Amino acid sequence: MFTTSELESMIAVAGRRLGREASGNGKRGGGGAVFSRVGYSVVKIPDANEISVVYRDRDDNTDKTITVHDIGNIQIQGGVVTQTVQYPGISNADLAARIALRDLRAAASPLSRLRITVNRAGWDLGRGDPFKFSWAKLGINTAVYRVTNIDTGELTDGRIAIDAIEDVFALPDTSYVAPQPSGWVSPNNPPAAAAYQQLMEAGYWDVQMNVSPADIAQLGPEFGFVISQAVRPSEDTFSYQIQSLISGSEYIYVSQGFCCPTAELDDHLVIDALVDKVASIKNGIDLDQIEIDSFAYIGAECVAIRGVNIAAGTITIDRGILDTVPVEHADSSRIWFADGWQGLDRTERVDAEFATLKLLPTTTLGTLDIGSATALYLTLDNRYQRPYPPGNIKLNAARYPVSTTGDIAVTWSHRDRILQTAYLVNQTEVDIGPEPGTTYTVRIYDTTGPTLMHTENGMTGTSWTYTEVARQADFGGVGPHDLRIEIESMRDGLTSRQRQAWECTAMDS
Repeated sequence: MFTTSELESMIAVAGRRLGREASGNGKRGGGGAVFSRVGYSVVKIPDANEISVVYRDRDDNTDKTITVHDIGNIQIQGGVVTQTVQYPGISNADLAARIALRDLRAAASPLSRLRITVNRAGWDLGRGDPFKFSWAKLGINTAVYRVTNIDTGELTDGRIAIDAIEDVFALPDTSYVAPQPSGWVSPNNPPAAAAYQQLMEAGYWDVQMNVSPADIAQLGPEFGFVISQAVRPSEDTFSYQIQSLISGSEYIYVSQGFCCPTAELDDHLVIDALVDKVASIKNGIDLDQIEIDSFAYIGAECVAIRGVNIAAGTITIDRGILDTVPVEHADSSRIWFADGWQGLDRTERVDAEFATLKLLPTTTLGTLDIGSATALYLTLDNRYQRPYPPGNIKLNAARYPVSTTGDIAVTWSHRDRILQTAYLVNQTEVDIGPEPGTTYTVRIYDTTGPTLMHTENGMTGTSWTYTEVARQADFGGVGPHDLRIEIESMRDGLTSRQRQAWECTAMDS
C-alpha cells in the first residue's frame, strides 16, 4: 500500500513535469488529482439498499439467509431495492452478517471517487490495490481508496492515470444483526454402554440359519456358539462390536451385532392360550423393525411373533417355541425381539466352557471404549445338541387344568429339532419326529415340599397314566393332592434344555 507521502511525491513530480490534471465535474486539486462524490439520488439499481446473503449453515447443511437494510437510503430512494448474493463458502451466521453489512455499505453508500495522474513510480499499482490519500483543501486525511482502473499510458509520456473509489470493502469488526438460532440439536451422541444386554447359547435353529452346512460339518461333537442381544442406548446407535476375553484382561474383536427392538410386558403373562395370545406391551423401542413370524425371547422362553399393533400397544404371540416351553412372566418383563437382530460370536466353544464378552455400541462419533463396557458371562451347556422338549401337553385331554379327578392321563407330542427348521412350530401341533433314540421322563412332585414323589422314564410313546392308586401310594393317603407334573426328553444321554411343567390339584374319584 502506498502511503500519502509517497503518492504526494508521485503527484508532485507528475505535476512539475506534466502540469496539473483537471477533468469532469469534480473539484480540482494540484498535482494531477480530481475528486468527486455522487449524491444519494445517483445510488440506484444495480446498487441496493437491502442485501440478502445466502450461506450454507455448517450445523445442518442447509441454505439460510441473513438480510440487512440501509434505512436512510430506503427513504431517499422511496422504496426497497433488494439484491440477493450467494456465498456458499460461508458456513456460519456471524460471518454472513458481517459480509452482508460490507456489501450493503458498498452498494448503498454515495462513495467518493478520485482520478489522479502520477509518474512511473506508481508502476506496480493494479486494480483492487489500496492506497492512502490526503487532500488538506477538502479535509481529506489519509482516506483509503482502491484502484478501479489504471491507464499506464506510453513509455515516452511517463504519465499513469489512476481511477479510484473510496474503500468500503473491508469487513466490519462487528455486526448488529442477531441471527435467529436454528433450534437444531445434533442427533450425534458419544457411544454409551447398552442399558439392556444379554448373552445366551445359540440353539439348533440359530446355528442352522447362520452357519453353512459345510462349516457345521467341520465342528466338534460338543461345539457351541454364543449369541448376544443389546438394546440401543441412543437414537444414533446402530450396531455394536462383540469383544471376547482371550486371556487376563485382553479382549479381541470377534463379530458385530445389531441392536434389537425391545419392549416390556404391560401385565402379568400367564399360561393360558398357547397360540395367538394377545399380550400388552409398553416402553417399546424400534417396534417398527419387527417382522411377522419372527421369534423373540421373554426371559428364557422363545415366542413366535404373529402380529404387532404399535398403536394399541399389543403383540400376538405363540408360546414356547423351538427348544423352550411356556412359563409365566411378571409384569414389566423384558421382551427381546431377537430374530435378525442378534450378534453371533463364531468362536467355536465346547460344552461347559466359560465365555466372557463385552458389547461395545457404535454411533456416528465412534465406538465405546472397552474399559467402559460391562463384562457379560455365559457357561455353555450343549444347547445345539440337546433334544427339543415334547409339545402339546394335556392332562385328561385338557390343557393346563386347575384340577383333575381320578387317574391322570398325561399325553404329549413328539418334537424333532432336525425336522423343525422350515417354520416356527407352535405348542399345539401334533407329532413331528422324534429324533432316533428319543425317550421321555415324567416326574411327579408334591408342591408342598416340593418333594419328588414318582419318576417314570425310558418311555418312547406319547402317553402315560398316573393312576389314582399309584398317586395315593406315593403321597401316603387319599387326596386331594397338590402336585406338579414335569416332562422332559432325552437322547444320547442329553436331556431337553427345558421341561414341560404344570401344577394342579388331583382329586380322588
